[in-house]
Amino acid sequence: MGVVIGLVATVAFVVLSTSSICVYDPSRTASAFVRTVAEVALAAFRRDCGRYPSGDEGLDALLRPPPGLGERWKGPYIKSTNDHFPLDPWRRSYQYRFPGEHNPTSYDIWTLGVDGVRSDDDIGNW
Repeated sequence: MGVVIGLVATVAFVVLSTSSICVYDPSRTASAFVRTVAEVALAAFRRDCGRYPSGDEGLDALLRPPPGLGERWKGPYIKSTNDHFPLDPWRRSYQYRFPGEHNPTSYDIWTLGVDGVRSDDDIGNW
């Protein structure tokens, strides 16, 4: 019985002492979203429609069909609870540009980061 209590105490100590690994990090969340969820949705849009959304259509083209695509649009390509593209961890819109400044043969998608202005803390797919 004492061995079991000792093992449980050891496991609890290890879990509690390493719990900082699981702390929510908005920057990592934004980076993961940009590099996985958004890129998968944009790739699916391109596969179906033959192109990426234009800069004018923006990311909302992943939720609603832009004019002129007809049957090719098979979305929505991303889930949203309010009919708008999901917000970044700081509750602001993700930015999108096509063609991209950093990725001129495709697109740029980024968040303005914690300060909300274009700066070195921006998190994008470049």
